[in-house]
Amino acid sequence: FCSAARLGVLAALLLLIGASSLSLHSYCSAPSNSHPDSCMLLFGAAVRHHAALSLKRANTLDVLDTPTALTQVLHLLTPAGKQSYATTESQQKGYRHGQPAPSVVPFTVTPAAALDAFKQFQKDSCFRLHAGNLLNAQHKLEPLFLPFWLFEATISAEAIAILGRRADKSNLRSPLVWAKMSEWKTVLSESKLHMSEPYMQVFASYRIRRDLAEAAKPSEQTFNRLAENAVPLPESALQQKRYPDPIATAEQLSQGQHQQATTESSNNSSSSNSSSTSQEGHVQLDAADMRQAVAWQLCHRQIMHEQIETAVQYLKEHLSADEVKGLQVRLKVHNRSACLMYFPAYHLSYVHGEKYTPSRAEIVPAEYDAVIGGGPDKRVGTELHPSPVKSQAAAAAAVIGVGLGVLPLAHAALGALGIGTGKAAMGGADAALLAVLAAAGAGVLASRLPLIARNRHAAEQVHADASFYKQYDQRETAYGMPPDEHTLWLWKDADWRRWERDEPWSWVPEQRRRWAEDLFRQQAQRDIDRVVAAKHQAEHSQRRQEEEEREAHRERKFGRSRRFNHHGPHEEAGTRGIYQSQNQPRRRRDFLGYYKALGINLEEAGAVITADFIKTHYKAAALRLHPDKHVHADAATQKRTTEQFRRLQLAYEVLKDAEKRKAYDYGRLVQ
Repeated sequence: FCSAARLGVLAALLLLIGASSLSLHSYCSAPSNSHPDSCMLLFGAAVRHHAALSLKRANTLDVLDTPTALTQVLHLLTPAGKQSYATTESQQKGYRHGQPAPSVVPFTVTPAAALDAFKQFQKDSCFRLHAGNLLNAQHKLEPLFLPFWLFEATISAEAIAILGRRADKSNLRSPLVWAKMSEWKTVLSESKLHMSEPYMQVFASYRIRRDLAEAAKPSEQTFNRLAENAVPLPESALQQKRYPDPIATAEQLSQGQHQQATTESSNNSSSSNSSSTSQEGHVQLDAADMRQAVAWQLCHRQIMHEQIETAVQYLKEHLSADEVKGLQVRLKVHNRSACLMYFPAYHLSYVHGEKYTPSRAEIVPAEYDAVIGGGPDKRVGTELHPSPVKSQAAAAAAVIGVGLGVLPLAHAALGALGIGTGKAAMGGADAALLAVLAAAGAGVLASRLPLIARNRHAAEQVHADASFYKQYDQRETAYGMPPDEHTLWLWKDADWRRWERDEPWSWVPEQRRRWAEDLFRQQAQRDIDRVVAAKHQAEHSQRRQEEEEREAHRERKFGRSRRFNHHGPHEEAGTRGIYQSQNQPRRRRDFLGYYKALGINLEEAGAVITADFIKTHYKAAALRLHPDKHVHADAATQKRTTEQFRRLQLAYEVLKDAEKRKAYDYGRLVQ
């Protein structure tokens, strides 16, 4: 009977764990009215709760609180492979349970009009110096319905920063006086963000380059009209992944390919229409394989950037700040909702020029992609292709035109000065030479413009990474302390920026999908680790406070112990706990020897070290170590004093500033 009872209890626990896991999975995938991180916090709490119910040993919770164990549990309880992602089938099940059904916006642009829009975009962007042979026989135009997650949310935002104010507002050269805000300031209170905002619309597919799809999505002015014309997708269309559209399929063949493709069947055609466009006039629904939780992270990132700009403007207007630095924004999401909408678009693949492939050591045709919106605005996302021949002709014509205008004036001026016409003829030859050089340079620049644009994009990413690492190093917390919320956001922002903008021209759908899912799990794990670390830190502080109270009680009863460090604060607390328990100021840490370089003895200097005190010691040390004082010394002495003077300069740059000196005293690296 006891064995049967144990088996029954074990089976009930297993069923409880399975049911809770399924409910958590549904909660994570469904639109939530709470904070996005609450899903992962609830998951961590459920893991510990079920572990405590099923395992009676006392050290179970400690094992689960370690990052490695949490990662293993997170991996085991989350289905692996493609089945764990939000496929169309799983979305249909969710929609049947009360979620809003996906909708689709019909096409208003024909394939011929889309190609004309692409040509006009190249023409206008290249100042009519565009390449005219982009749409050759190898191009392919594919009508698609692109999925977008549309979010609506009610948010509040608070900000804190260091504000710089000028004493003389009329003088822009007046020095700034910096002061740190003492408390968080509410910059936005329960404001609703509508799905018509561009940053509330997230492209939900991995198949097409995100930068092109985002550039071609409808504008904010056009979105409202398109949303009014949207129709709910029937379940049969979701299952077949196709939706009928008479406008997109009215022209089966593009211009320039009609004669070549008339002898081919519609299934094997390589003309402007894709094989997914059938004779029945159906257009493919691009797979919405991005989970809503991942899309919300991208949307949340864009909201944060918008609120940072709003906070800067608010602080300058309401707090009379001239400059703002060290800004932190805290975002609170009161509720949010999401729906899936398919926008019409054309995916254009074409070949232009050649490129060298190092892997195969050969020159192959260069392939490019473009996305053209199927709505009224016909927005285009693509790369620019200026014509080298047109660029050469324009540059030569400009130089020759300037020369023809200047030569008569030069000839008249030289004649008035009594100088022969040979100089003017030489000037004409120079103008012709400049025209040839300008034409050659313009041709090279036009032919390499896509490569130059990609190199510039890569340089911007390197600069963004350097800026992130600089901010992260400045905000690095003390050893053993969990990172704060703003530091975690900086990390998330850098991760998703790299995912979106790292070599978008080398977009591989499956790699990007795995990368996004891994990032989402890693960031969720960081949030769990932060909660666990904060919990351990609170428990450690509580234990230390209890030990200090017991030590104080023991001292009142028996007197001060010679082994205070044993009965008092932990050794790992260092001198900080001892000084705080004795109500003494915290001892400074000269871990890089900056005070020593200035000749300051911390034991003799006392608790207060002012900027004037540091400046006095700096002047004395600078007079002693200046390289001009050791001009006649030997090489070794000059080298040693030069190094000491350089270190003195570095120490003074850190210690003269009150904020940097405070951070250095706590043992933090300061730039």
